Amino acid sequence: MKILQSLLICALSFGSVSAQSFLYQVDSLRGVYHIPALAIAVIGADSIPLTYVCGYRNSITKEPAMMTDLFHLGSNTKAITSFVAAKLVEQGRIKWETKFFDIFPKAQVGSRSDYKNITFEQLLSHRAGIRPFTDGNEFAKLPPFTGTATEQRKLFALWLLKQRPVKPKLGEQYVYSNAGYAVAAVMLEQITKKSWEDLVREHIQDSLHIAVAFGWPNRQNIHQPWGHVVQNDSLVPTPPDDLYKVNPLIEPAGDISMDIGGYAKFVQLHLQGLRDKPGYLTPESFQRLHYGMPDYALGWGWVFEKGNHISFHDGSAGTFFCHAIISEEDNIALIVICNTYSEQTQKGVYAIRKLLKKVYGK
Repeated sequence: MKILQSLLICALSFGSVSAQSFLYQVDSLRGVYHIPALAIAVIGADSIPLTYVCGYRNSITKEPAMMTDLFHLGSNTKAITSFVAAKLVEQGRIKWETKFFDIFPKAQVGSRSDYKNITFEQLLSHRAGIRPFTDGNEFAKLPPFTGTATEQRKLFALWLLKQRPVKPKLGEQYVYSNAGYAVAAVMLEQITKKSWEDLVREHIQDSLHIAVAFGWPNRQNIHQPWGHVVQNDSLVPTPPDDLYKVNPLIEPAGDISMDIGGYAKFVQLHLQGLRDKPGYLTPESFQRLHYGMPDYALGWGWVFEKGNHISFHDGSAGTFFCHAIISEEDNIALIVICNTYSEQTQKGVYAIRKLLKKVYGK
């Protein structure tokens, strides 16, 4: 009842449709695009007028999704890794210009000369020439790495720096790379002597009181949302022990789950910072995270359109899909997350975003 009352106030304030009509439209779109569970949020710098979850955790059991449920963020995890990186830069622990071999000088022996001057910022902005590792087939060619997650990531990074770069002119054009985020995380782990996971817990969960989980939600608890794949035009839930998962080596690029309230709070921090409101990071850091380089900065893609800065990111590891978009001058951010992924899913998420913008936008 509280959610419905909140929606009624917000919908009447921001648009002409009633709360009941709005919820009906959202749920109808969920059904049209065969989305099991849906989590949405509308965010302003001073308030979060809407967070809402509907649908099912599992398309077979039909267990209802709840507001506290976790949803996998996929590559939207990159914005979290970059956020932690920015805090450590502000603390003087590392610089954006720090080179990988400043931290690992001995590793330069045996590494390709192409990577001699790659920097922390280039790794986080996909401009270091690191191979993508966006395709599962790339992992099949890797040698075995052993040890803790931190130790395996370090071995992976050292292996990557022996491979041919994806672009001959490093530092100029971005080439999307999950593996680049693993290399950046290795730099953070070395200077702090903490794992990437512990750094995320420290700066997101402990400092901001935003709960984080690593891996698929149903690996935390089978009564959390299950991801779904499309097989023979049907939705198939992926069980907790399914082999379809994010490779541990690239977890800093795409393997965090959050509930919609927590993720909305995280995105709101960005909107506030972009509108010059001091917070956990300085406004200058948020400007760099979002617009520091053309087209793709640090965990966020962006455009300048009709006098407005718009930053955005999509994330999917194949069984969930997360879309976030921030319109700085319009003072609005929108989130749509669901527990399946396909071309049809993507169209559905964008249709729901369009509806949210129509009702809540200026």
